[in-house]
Amino acid sequence: MQLWRARRTCGQMTTSYNHALFLVLCLLCWAPAPVVGDCLPEAVPEKNRTYIQDIDGNDIPIGFLRMDWHSSVIATAIARILVEEVLGYHTTADADPALRSRYAFLALAGCQNYNDAEGPMCASGTPDLRIHIAMATWLGTNIDSWDEVQEMFSTHAPKDLGAMGWTGREHMFVKKQTLVDAYEAEGVMLDFYKGYNVSHHKVHKYFDSVFDIDSTMLKPCHFPGSTFQDTVLMASYLRWTGDRDGVLEVNDGKFIAKCDQTHWWVSPACRYNISECIPAA
Repeated sequence: MQLWRARRTCGQMTTSYNHALFLVLCLLCWAPAPVVGDCLPEAVPEKNRTYIQDIDGNDIPIGFLRMDWHSSVIATAIARILVEEVLGYHTTADADPALRSRYAFLALAGCQNYNDAEGPMCASGTPDLRIHIAMATWLGTNIDSWDEVQEMFSTHAPKDLGAMGWTGREHMFVKKQTLVDAYEAEGVMLDFYKGYNVSHHKVHKYFDSVFDIDSTMLKPCHFPGSTFQDTVLMASYLRWTGDRDGVLEVNDGKFIAKCDQTHWWVSPACRYNISECIPAA
């Protein structure tokens, strides 16, 4: 029964974008296991696994925190199998995934309610370090948050143990036919940022309007974990651009994005006429 449930779990993970990790996990789950419920042959039996100790000497499992994206779900599952069945430690996984990498940094530093962008509860004294490992977090655009956490929690700040073995990138994507249409009609190159200069080109006509998109299929700007609700990132945006009209002050000098019709943040270049905005996600 336990092995069947492991197989079913693998089947549910086919939506992941990281097929290599998915395949590894399924192979682990389907390997012959002499102990019911284990994935690996010669796994350390659960009754023989050990705990780690907190600062008071109490036995606790190694705590994992998964992120709210597929690669982290799979990487966390693989890591727990290896830590339990090869290294022989008890583990647990926090029920609430971290919605952003910055929130994972706070969780690893002992903060409770870590997904609350406005007020994670971080102890001023001895922290409650029940979460020890977070898999597939991203530094990249979160480097300022990482540095902030390192400074705030100098004695128990999280450590970066290195890359996961793959590279992630974020890109804007424009369909090839759209590129061809704009170039053949006006000689405008939409694969170059200057092609979008509204002082010279009205390229919005090559794209759908925001009014063409069914808003019921969109998340609102300020859903939990949204970049637009992240006061640290929005403060950085305001500092870099000076775009005071693009943000709203919520309290204590903190800012969130100012959205139009709850679903769209409108860039300065098309605020005078939202119908000329080009939707992007």
